[in-house]
Amino acid sequence: MSLRAIETLTAPRALSTMEWQTPKDALARWDAGIRASESDDRTISFFDVIGSDGWGGGIRPDRISAQLRELGDGPVTVLINSPGGSFFDGVAIYNMLARHKGAVTVEVVGIAASAASVIAMAGDEVIMSPASFLMIHNAWCICVGNRHALQASIKDLEQFDGVMRDLYAGVSGQSAQRIETWMDDETFFGPEAAIEAGLADSKRDEPLDLAEPESAQASARIKALRQAEAALAAQGKSRSERRALLKNLSEPEAAQTQDPLPEAGSKHSQEVITTPGADEDFDFAVAVATLQHSVKG
Repeated sequence: MSLRAIETLTAPRALSTMEWQTPKDALARWDAGIRASESDDRTISFFDVIGSDGWGGGIRPDRISAQLRELGDGPVTVLINSPGGSFFDGVAIYNMLARHKGAVTVEVVGIAASAASVIAMAGDEVIMSPASFLMIHNAWCICVGNRHALQASIKDLEQFDGVMRDLYAGVSGQSAQRIETWMDDETFFGPEAAIEAGLADSKRDEPLDLAEPESAQASARIKALRQAEAALAAQGKSRSERRALLKNLSEPEAAQTQDPLPEAGSKHSQEVITTPGADEDFDFAVAVATLQHSVKG
């Protein structure tokens, strides 16, 4: 990979009825506790979902733009441990790094999935840490609307996938058909596989020095929040409904204003409520239990 080979991307406009979601498989593999122990003044870290998460977190393009302006011209190191997120924010950040006047070195220290893998392609050199993963797939979103909106979304998604396909093919030298197959299969590449595919350049002999997580409890809480929201989204809950439900779980004082839970053994406590369309591959109860435990702790 070289500076001359990196081009900016142009992404189609999304419909207002579309909402980006972080892929559940990437969330399952993401260790939210991975942080670099030390980094120099010219390092930018991507250790969260791409784009605003609605909770005050997430990696937003304006933050990366500000960091690059502060750094000025010259070499930059980008550390990535992210399950992905917003396709458009990923494209925006990729373009910022592609336009940067200086060598960009990308190090995947955990996982670079979905939109985060798009960002990784902006590296003049992409380095994989031992046991790290790079994942590519087709754009994944939730669309709400009538049949016309759904049909328009399909056309938009085909364009988004084409943008990513061309990017991965241009970086790796692989054929567009092969890239499409990998994207259709939602392919995870370990270090050796990523290098063989042309999506990375080298592998670290030793893992990057990592900081102690803020706490295992905090990491579990972050991951549980992300997974619980993904499951609620798959059930058709709107963003505002998801935020309200999770806020009550994560903030006990907010939940106290709600109706109390029935006592154990009562008639209502024995009722089982099922939601049509629930994501059976994800155990929502486990995520909620993890979240509640971390809050109590």
